[in-house]
Amino acid sequence: MSHIWLASYPRSGNTLLRTILNSCFGFKSGTIYPNGPLSGNKVLQEYIGHLEQSDRSIRFPPGQPPLIKTHELDKDKGIKTIYVARNGLDSIKSLYDFYDRKVTLERIIRGEFRFGSWSDHIKSWSPWDRQNTLFLRYEELADEEARRLAVEKMADFLDAEIKSHHMPSREKIASADGKIVRGQNAEKPTLTEQQQQIFYEFNGDMMDTLGY
Repeated sequence: MSHIWLASYPRSGNTLLRTILNSCFGFKSGTIYPNGPLSGNKVLQEYIGHLEQSDRSIRFPPGQPPLIKTHELDKDKGIKTIYVARNGLDSIKSLYDFYDRKVTLERIIRGEFRFGSWSDHIKSWSPWDRQNTLFLRYEELADEEARRLAVEKMADFLDAEIKSHHMPSREKIASADGKIVRGQNAEKPTLTEQQQQIFYEFNGDMMDTLGY
């Protein structure tokens, strides 16, 4: 079986998606990024269902789909994918925090830092009309009531049985880390008026397209 991408712009809900797949289906997942921030944190790996790479490969449990996280642009149009999008303002602020505010918000907004801009990333995948793609939003995954419907969509897409609708709370998972998964009350950066203008200059059309 070919692998299935778990794709998103960084800080848009990929870790939450993986946690749901682990909690609700018992599906483990890997990532294209070796020695990432999850390495060494066994408690967080257990919550997420993370599989470490071994000799540049990921060994999946028998009988489950090979699910692999990526933040790269879409280069494999035929590969089955679950794509998660999040409000662009929330994504770029979270990414700014993730890099300890050492990369300027302006560079992140313009897409000058590694993954391109938020809107260019979503446009690359175009998940609303891409074949073999399940398009989900972070907001529906984060909301407990809406999540039940999202899990049912995943079950249909993956042809899988739902084993549970229960998952650990965000605060419980954050207590094992605090950086990859942040607590609900973690301090969030704010954008200046000028930064907001730059954001909408680069991302306004996609914000409208997705209804944010």
